[in-house]
Amino acid sequence: MKKTILLITDEAAVEQAAAGALAEFSLTTCRSAGEAARLIGQKKPALVIIDYDLKGSDGLQVFRQLRPLVPYTNFIMLSLANDIPLAVRAAKLGVADLLKKPLAAKELRGVVEKNIASSEELVFAAPETAWLQGASPALKKMFELAGEALLARTNIVLVAERGIDKSDVAEYAHRRGLKRKSQLRVIDLAAFRRENLEGSFWAAAQEAVGKNGSAVDEEDRCGTLYLENIESLEESFRRSIFEFFKEPKAKFDPEVLVLIGLYDRKSLPQELAKNYFEIEVPPLRERQADLSLLIARGLSGFARLHDRKVRAVSGDLLYLLGLYDWPGNYHELDALLEIGVLAAGSEVLEIKDLPLDFRALMSAAVRAAHIKGRLSLEEAKRWLEKLTYKTLLEKTSGDQGAVARFLDLPKTTLAERAAELGGDLLN
Repeated sequence: MKKTILLITDEAAVEQAAAGALAEFSLTTCRSAGEAARLIGQKKPALVIIDYDLKGSDGLQVFRQLRPLVPYTNFIMLSLANDIPLAVRAAKLGVADLLKKPLAAKELRGVVEKNIASSEELVFAAPETAWLQGASPALKKMFELAGEALLARTNIVLVAERGIDKSDVAEYAHRRGLKRKSQLRVIDLAAFRRENLEGSFWAAAQEAVGKNGSAVDEEDRCGTLYLENIESLEESFRRSIFEFFKEPKAKFDPEVLVLIGLYDRKSLPQELAKNYFEIEVPPLRERQADLSLLIARGLSGFARLHDRKVRAVSGDLLYLLGLYDWPGNYHELDALLEIGVLAAGSEVLEIKDLPLDFRALMSAAVRAAHIKGRLSLEEAKRWLEKLTYKTLLEKTSGDQGAVARFLDLPKTTLAERAAELGGDLLN
């Protein structure tokens, strides 16, 4: 069976060039993020290609809308301009490759084949997702609840803070369910236009799961339906969805498992809560014991994705990351590691390779001050200041003048303070 590639462009020349270069693939073309989201909900593509130069739209914004729907699929972006700032922004957001138009067939085929192989490796070589590695108490509880829900054949509400990709949990539940050969279908409720929102959603849901008794090939059937961004709806419509799916067999194939993702459990009507199995996805701050495993997996994945030889993090960086509270959860960790992999100058990721801002360092310092009483508040402040100087010196290759200018300090003042903190700091 040909692998599916989703191309988002409104230029006929781009569509023709891609069709000619990628004849061995099943190429589907659409012209907007909304249309692409609906197609992704029906069947996950092996790769997504986005034309940055869409009329009246920003290709990066389209990427941001589609990325949560297919977290394991690589994205390629096309651009008419040879724009280095665009390439940097795209890479930081998670775009795998940026190609210049007009497209060269051989180059396009090579990049497509590389990224499809990379996506498959990330998904299938290690079936557990990055945040599922480890055995913290919060994660064990989530595993237990997921198992109970699957056995009870009850529809599920996933509750997670922002920065946690709940679709990963949906993928896990789908893989462990009874219909492993069937499809996981995702419907992003925020992707529909406000006009005729309800009609569009119910049509998409009906199309995703099929009518009861419909003759569909086993592998094309919907085994799990995941609804994301339900908070974007008005309360009355949101309530009607919860009411409709409160029973697993409601009007759809009885073997379809329905999961609904929430950031705020108050969005679930209290009188309907008893009809759903609630699972809370643990935030990253509750998984500090698993952080080294998560970092190792993230480094490995991004190194393969970007063809970089980054294999480990330094002890100082691991210590600092362990002190941080991660308000952005797994998305923040992934973004930080990907930037680090792209910036690293060696096989070991160092503090100087990361764009750690003052807020993150201060948060780490405050936590360090209270860990088992090892540091007083004054000691924590000194630790923070020394770490700041050391990091800036590493980033500027030891240029004390550049560090002094950045901190708006006289060079002599910097030298005196560094001497107080540690005699070898500037050497």
